[in-house]
Amino acid sequence: MLKFTHLFRSVACAAFAALAGCSGGSSAAGATVHCSDGSAFCISSCDLGCSAVGCALSQIAENQRLQFRFNQAVDPNSVNGASFSIRTATGQTPDGDVLVDGSSITFVPQIRVSGGVTTFGFERNQTYILTFAGGPSASQSVTSHSGTPLSREFTCTVTASLGIIDEDDAPPRATLVAPTNTTAAPVDATYVLRFSEVIDTTSLNVSLSASSPIRFFLHQTTLNTNNERVCDTAAEGIPLEGRNVVVVGASNIVGKPMALMLMQKDATVCICHAKTRDLAQFTILADILVVAAGQPDLIVPQMVKTGAVVIDVGINRLPDGRLVGDADFKGLLPKVSHITPVPGGVGPMTVTMLLANTIGSAERGSGEARVLASVQGQEG
Repeated sequence: MLKFTHLFRSVACAAFAALAGCSGGSSAAGATVHCSDGSAFCISSCDLGCSAVGCALSQIAENQRLQFRFNQAVDPNSVNGASFSIRTATGQTPDGDVLVDGSSITFVPQIRVSGGVTTFGFERNQTYILTFAGGPSASQSVTSHSGTPLSREFTCTVTASLGIIDEDDAPPRATLVAPTNTTAAPVDATYVLRFSEVIDTTSLNVSLSASSPIRFFLHQTTLNTNNERVCDTAAEGIPLEGRNVVVVGASNIVGKPMALMLMQKDATVCICHAKTRDLAQFTILADILVVAAGQPDLIVPQMVKTGAVVIDVGINRLPDGRLVGDADFKGLLPKVSHITPVPGGVGPMTVTMLLANTIGSAERGSGEARVLASVQGQEG
């Protein structure tokens, strides 16, 4: 909705100077700007390239200010919803304030956030009609301080199709608010970001992908001067190309397909199994170790080199009821760069990918069903 606000600007002007043409709309030399159509009071210019016949520009940004400058100071009391309006064809108005300051009238869009959705004043791709009432048939009109009304109606049409104007011409800065412990964030953490300015959230209301404006990167950890393991944000993600990868377990469900996928990424893969002699001589060379053997605490610290990545696929229930993996998680944690916990590691990712594949299959099946129904309908 439009809100009308009056800004009063003090003008120091002696009484005798008024005879020389001192007014809010006068030039530096004191001469009043003349209207091109010969009228006494008119719009002299605006941000949209105003002329007597309308606006030269027809596209605006969603948060764009619109200023209209008159040849004389405007009477603030004459500016209201009847004398000035910005509406769609259905009567919808943008969210913002109308400011009257001297010889100018400015519409200032309001930026609001509600329910995680940011609005910027004008609705995206919506078309608006700007109208200043005037002429003999107008019941109300914007007038000058001397009471002179606009001699004719002024109108033009604009569409909010130019996106968002970045007022400081700089990208927003993001600060991580949560989780506070970035070196040991929980698997199901909720990530909270605070931005330095209001942002357009439209591009964030989609599933995360390689093209998303927010992406998650897996970085290696490193030891700081206090021998504490911290995230090395300068490090790249974990590459597979050329890495020595050892897969412990040769099952048809995990071991063999995992080895094939790793080779597709140009990793150097070694598969170990129940008949492998001296397992440690292979695991100690692994940059990345994938364990899926079904034997609790099979992999202990002395079998893994410092800084290795350990992916524990195994899950075992001990006599006391605890669930553990195939690797000694607590023993390996200080030595490796990355390690997946059990439970809460590979398991949730398996469920996630199963659901993703199920949804993808359903969507493909639905599309095929629609095509088949369409073909059958044409044949019928």
